[in-house]
Amino acid sequence: MAGELKYRWNFLLSLSRRRFLCALSALIIFPASNILFRLTAGARATEPNTDDPSPRVLHRLRRRPTDGFAPFPDFAQTGRYGIGTNPFGPTELLDAALDTGVSLVDTSPDYNDGETERRVGRALGPAPGPVFVMTQIPRAAWDAEDVENACHQALQHSLNRLGRARVEALLIRNAEPKQIQNPGFRAFAQRAKRKGWVGRIGASGHGPDLEKILQLALTDDLLEIILFGAHLARFQSIPDLLPQVRRVGKLLVAMKTREAGLWNQIEGWEMEAVRRRHAPWNGEWDPDFTRRSLRTVMAETAAHNAVLSLQRPGDISLIRGDE
Repeated sequence: MAGELKYRWNFLLSLSRRRFLCALSALIIFPASNILFRLTAGARATEPNTDDPSPRVLHRLRRRPTDGFAPFPDFAQTGRYGIGTNPFGPTELLDAALDTGVSLVDTSPDYNDGETERRVGRALGPAPGPVFVMTQIPRAAWDAEDVENACHQALQHSLNRLGRARVEALLIRNAEPKQIQNPGFRAFAQRAKRKGWVGRIGASGHGPDLEKILQLALTDDLLEIILFGAHLARFQSIPDLLPQVRRVGKLLVAMKTREAGLWNQIEGWEMEAVRRRHAPWNGEWDPDFTRRSLRTVMAETAAHNAVLSLQRPGDISLIRGDE
């Protein structure tokens, strides 16, 4: 009991004055096991983040019960489009998109050496409602001798950078079949779900193994959400696999939605190709071409949602469906 009281007091002292008073009030109302989530889930980080897992977060990861948490955000409420972060996307656009109610964010610890996750964590605080956050297992975890422990440590680092006690979805980045079938990963994934640290386990695919990943998703109950490269949606047997995967209850999120328009040669693709070929490409895309790409992806695939990386202020309107 004394140890728990000391833990709570140290947690309070680490907060700013305003958050200290809020947290002190929360101690009276909420169970101790639920305080960290209520104060930090979706909250803007107000103190410097490091790559070292926060002792507060790790302590709560090890010992908190899961029945005191609010339900994970309903994926069905995230709308048609979400935010796909990238290593050097403007932070102010991420803030603005979340402020307007966009509620799906895809990120990764491999983007900009974890800095992108920190940006997402700082931006989540002012969000007007729950946000469905997807992050990934970093590529370095697969080089470890103990994959289970490496995945566990990677998740702790990601949660610390995001300023959250749990994440709605954790994906294998550009997954390979052998990674999904790795015993260490599967043991970690099952434990992470059982403990309530992760809502859904899934895989992302935008390379040659996407077809195999979709085939695995048809029968592997561990995989619940697939983030797929829409630029490959017309290749191999992928057009037939996508609706099958959806029918067995898996969530599908399309990424690389602009690239899909270029690869699949939708209206206006020639201009985008010329821009890339004859001039230094600055990351910007024609907004009309982007709009057509998004609509084409949603019409041609079985995706529940599509994510768009933010490059310009007008992209926020595209994600919100205002244009």
